[in-house]
Amino acid sequence: MKIQKERLLLALKLTLLIGTAVFCVIRTDDVKSEVSAAAQRCIYVLIPSLYAMLAVTSLITACGITGHLPKPAAAVGKALFGMTPHETSAFILGMFAGYPVGTRMLVSGGSGKRRAELLSGVCFGAGPAFIYGCISGELYGSQTAGRIIILSAVGANLLLASVLSFMLRDTPPENNVRPQLHLTGIMLSDAVKNSGKALGMLCLAVMAFSVPAAVLECADAASAVGKRFSQIAAISSDDAEVLFRSVLDITSLGDLSHGNYRLLPWICALVSFGGICVIFQISAVTSGKISLMPLVLTRLAAAVLSFFLCRMLMTFMLRDEVISASTAEIRSFRSASPIPSLLLIVMTAMVISASHRRITGGDTNVRKNYR
Repeated sequence: MKIQKERLLLALKLTLLIGTAVFCVIRTDDVKSEVSAAAQRCIYVLIPSLYAMLAVTSLITACGITGHLPKPAAAVGKALFGMTPHETSAFILGMFAGYPVGTRMLVSGGSGKRRAELLSGVCFGAGPAFIYGCISGELYGSQTAGRIIILSAVGANLLLASVLSFMLRDTPPENNVRPQLHLTGIMLSDAVKNSGKALGMLCLAVMAFSVPAAVLECADAASAVGKRFSQIAAISSDDAEVLFRSVLDITSLGDLSHGNYRLLPWICALVSFGGICVIFQISAVTSGKISLMPLVLTRLAAAVLSFFLCRMLMTFMLRDEVISASTAEIRSFRSASPIPSLLLIVMTAMVISASHRRITGGDTNVRKNYR
C-alpha cells in the first residue's frame, strides 16, 4: 500500500512537471510576463529591503552570540516557553530577521529533531525590513500599518509558543553547549557572501513560483477563486485574486489596491503564513533533516490568530489615521533605478567568485607543499 502511494505521488509530480514544461512552451508570452513582474519585484523591492538585514543576521549567527543571551532574557525564555538560550535567540531572530532564519538556526543549533520540528513553526516571521519595505510602504505609505502587521504576527507566535511549551518541556535538547563567542574580519566577508547567496536563492524562488501563478491565471482558476472569495470577504475580485496568488508567493501582496485598510487583516494572515514559496525555501534549508508538517500546521494556526489580532489592533491603532481615497498619497517604496540592485548582485557574485578562487588556490598550494 505504501509503495502504491509513493508511485502515485511520483506520477503526480511528473505529470505536474511535464504539464508545466508544456505550458512554458505553449504560453511563452504569459510566462515571460509573470517572470518579468517577479524579477522587477526582486530588483526594486526585495534586494534593497532585505540585503542589509540578511548580512547582519548572518554575522550574528556566525559569531556565536545567539548562545550567550543575557541571563534575564534566557530565564524568561526558559520559564515561559521552555526554550534554551540558543532557541530563545532563534525565536527572536526568526520573528524579526526573515522567514528562513529561525529554522536555519534550529537545524544547526543542537536542539534535536523533535524540538526543531516544534519550534520551526514559531521561529518564523517576515521581519520589519520586508514588512515596511515590501508591504506597508508599498500599499499604505504609513508605518502604522506596518506596526499592526508586526504586532499581529508576533502576538500569534507568542500565543503558539506558549501552547508548544508544554511539549517542549517533555522533550530535552540533544546539545545545550554554549558556542564559543568570536568575531573576525573573515566572518564579515563570509556574512556578505552568504547573504548574497541567500538573497539570490530568494529571488530565484520568487521568479520560479511566478510560473504556477501564470498557469492559474491562464486557466482562470485564480479569477474564479477570486470572484468567489470576494463575495465572502466583501472585497473587490481583483484584490481577492491577488490574495489567492499571494498564497503561492507572499511578494505578490504588493499588487493589492493601495490604501484599502479592509485588506489589512488578510495581509496579516498571509504574512504570518508565509506562503508556499517560503515553505519551499525552508525545505531547501533543512535538506530533509526535519519534517515540515508541524511548521505548516502551526503557520495555518498563526494565520488565523493574526487575522483576529489585526482586527483587534485596528480598532485603536487606526483611530487617528485619516483614510481618504481622494486625498491619500501612497508612496511606493521603489528605487529610482534598478542599477544599484544590479550592481549589488554583480559585486556579490565577484566576492563569491574571489572567495572560491582563494579557497581553490589554497588547496593547490597545500598539495604542492605536501608533495
